[in-house]
Amino acid sequence: MGLGSLLAVEPHVMSAKAFFLRGWVWLRRMAVLLAAGAASVVFSCNPALGEVSPGRPVLAARAIPEPITLDGWLNEPAWREIPAASGFVQREPKVGEPATEPTEVRIAYTPATLYIGIRALDSDPRAVVAREMTPDADIVTDDSVSIVIDTFLDRRNGYFFATNANGVRTDALISDEGDGFDVEWDGLWQVEARRTEEGWSAEMAIPFSTLRFAPGSGEWGLNVRRLVRRKGEETYWAPLPLEADIARMSLAGRLSGIDGITPGLNLRVKPFAVASGRESLAAHEEAAPIGAEDGFETGQETGLDLKWGVGRGMSLDLTVNTDFAESEADEQQVNLSRFSLFLPEKREFFLENAGIFDFGPRTPFGQTLFRPFFSRRIGIGADGGSVPMEWGARLSGRSGPWSLGFMDVQTGPRGDGESENWGVVRAKRRMGDRATLGVLSTRHDSPEGTNLLYGMDGDYQPTSRLKLRSFWAMSDDPSRGGDAAGGAGAVYRGPRWRWSLDALEIGDDFNPEMGFLLRRGVRRYAGSATWLPRPDIPGVRYLFFESRNQVYTDLSGEVESIYSELDFFALRTKSDDAFGFFAVHNFERLEEPFEIRPGVVIPAGEHAFEQAGAWFETNVSRPVSVEAWVQQGDFFDGDRFASGVTLRLRPGRHFRSETIWDHNDVRLSGGSFSTNLFRQRLQVALTPDLSTAALVQYSDAAELLAVNLRLGWTYRPGADLFLVLNETWDAPSLGGRRERDRQAILKMTYLFAM
Repeated sequence: MGLGSLLAVEPHVMSAKAFFLRGWVWLRRMAVLLAAGAASVVFSCNPALGEVSPGRPVLAARAIPEPITLDGWLNEPAWREIPAASGFVQREPKVGEPATEPTEVRIAYTPATLYIGIRALDSDPRAVVAREMTPDADIVTDDSVSIVIDTFLDRRNGYFFATNANGVRTDALISDEGDGFDVEWDGLWQVEARRTEEGWSAEMAIPFSTLRFAPGSGEWGLNVRRLVRRKGEETYWAPLPLEADIARMSLAGRLSGIDGITPGLNLRVKPFAVASGRESLAAHEEAAPIGAEDGFETGQETGLDLKWGVGRGMSLDLTVNTDFAESEADEQQVNLSRFSLFLPEKREFFLENAGIFDFGPRTPFGQTLFRPFFSRRIGIGADGGSVPMEWGARLSGRSGPWSLGFMDVQTGPRGDGESENWGVVRAKRRMGDRATLGVLSTRHDSPEGTNLLYGMDGDYQPTSRLKLRSFWAMSDDPSRGGDAAGGAGAVYRGPRWRWSLDALEIGDDFNPEMGFLLRRGVRRYAGSATWLPRPDIPGVRYLFFESRNQVYTDLSGEVESIYSELDFFALRTKSDDAFGFFAVHNFERLEEPFEIRPGVVIPAGEHAFEQAGAWFETNVSRPVSVEAWVQQGDFFDGDRFASGVTLRLRPGRHFRSETIWDHNDVRLSGGSFSTNLFRQRLQVALTPDLSTAALVQYSDAAELLAVNLRLGWTYRPGADLFLVLNETWDAPSLGGRRERDRQAILKMTYLFAM
């Protein structure tokens, strides 16, 4: 008996009692899958590999009477009197061995500010890699030092701060030991760094108003990571095994001696002003000459964003006349499937604390099938155009064992339509150190009616390497009525073996209007297995073998789709280069013909096809790095050749370039076609606070050429100036392009922090 039959009801909305009772039946049945997953721990190979000592190190912070002057030198007398975190231990390439380059980290504080002093000593200071310059850069490609702080000592959540020898500011919020890693969180803090004759050093200043914490606790969780790129060396103050990373807060050390601090009012008010001009051209109409019937419009808007730290761990965000002019344009994609593409969220208001709203299990590979809450539904129309946001409110954070999120957004009318309201409530409670239980509810009020969704989920971590998850959700829609979805999964991550299992079912009429749903009326079974042996081969860090599989059936059990990929050989060298070979098997049962491209139709029926390919990548920390892949084989009732290449240039800290080209050549019985997708990124950073970026994209499948130029200047902490230029062309070919529209936006923000 499947989930659809378990939950099928005649009334439009089932009673609350029936809702929870039937959900409990489903969760009990899915527990069988979880038990099978737990039994598979026997595949963990050598359990001693990568083990670390259970004792965690402790560092004492020191109260100081005067603030530190940030210059990166660490020459104040206070630094010499403070004990240092040292004795770092390798995680890569030789787990458990002492670091080859010493690191010293000291922590001091005044009643208002936390100071972190870093000395990254190096036997060859000229070889230090420091090419990243822009805020929130992915500094794992550079020599860098990262700090994680667990201010509530709950061993699951924390703050992430990182920098390199250029003084880049990169930060994030960590939730559920890395299940959520919110890099879009922007805390107010400062850092200065410089190269020295001994390597490089840095000083961080983090106001306590940036952090949420329990006053008087006196002890926080702490860990520090040092990367030495030329050696591929990753070391930690509190040692970590191979299967863990810096977000594993349960393995962090301790920071003691924090006393007599207060967060203050913790209120930030950020007004902004936007001036824009847009010209819509009629040149894409075949009969119209360039410039005919052009429409030019200008606009001026003002708005306000407010952030207030409510209590010890909650944050209230309010926004009026919200504007997202500074957000980067979406990346173009080529879709060769019959389903919608999943595009990531890039707007700041929705990204901060986004991990709290995550719900249900996620398959760690393949397409995203289902998310009950997907913020891109708000303020973005079906055609990708923006819908004005009149106001928004969000209260999110953690209070004791609870993680809470409340959001309510009002969007303006679409054309002559009516305004719409979007609301979501999320609550999770930690049950001891190993389990959480949660509920989710969404509501969308539109002219068509009210769409509702209710759900509950839970996870349990019986060991540090195994996590079990399950969820169940019910939607109520004015047009489809009520229907349900549910599933469960297990993920194991060991030093040599990793695997995952996942199963879920989605009813025929399940409709999460505030979420993302790829397919309905299906069951999906997914699994993966990875083996990472580390043989004693000169120049080789590890080998890599992996199998990833997904099977979709309809609710009667008949197979609709199969996707199976096998990485039958791959390796990564000690110089951080990698290559591998793979094979893919696909099966699709089409109930009706599928138009993959205009005029090219794939007939109904069963289609099984196989492909094989190879890939390689070079160390991304080098001035020039390359990724490339190639794939050849059958495709439905024909064949397909596909390839892609990415070229990255980082000659110095001020300039970087990334060039991407993806190509498909498809030959089918109903016709042939090819696609080309070109993407060019250029970035010039004069300082960590002043940079300009360009994104140029061309897709012959979409017949679109687009250019996005952005200049960003943080002229004081938390206050920014943005200049954005956008232009698009209808482009059946680059030589035959015709202008569609152009836009210029100037946005200025100011910050009042109290």
